[in-house]
Amino acid sequence: MGIRAIVATGEHGEAEAALWPVRRHFIAIDNLRAAVTKLVNATFGVRDTAWWAKAPHARTTARSSGLGRRTS
Repeated sequence: MGIRAIVATGEHGEAEAALWPVRRHFIAIDNLRAAVTKLVNATFGVRDTAWWAKAPHARTTARSSGLGRRTS
């Protein structure tokens, strides 16, 4: 979801001009990757193994399968 779409929801009361510096200073690719990895690993940690087979953590899976690599 982009900043303009977030502003369009109007649920927070912030102007678009106020959100651009936040994105520029605090949201970086490495931070997003770390957040996604942490979220996926936490999800794997609490899943019911009776329903789902035991799987490695996200970081190991992503690296070994080549996920996240650009091909173009």
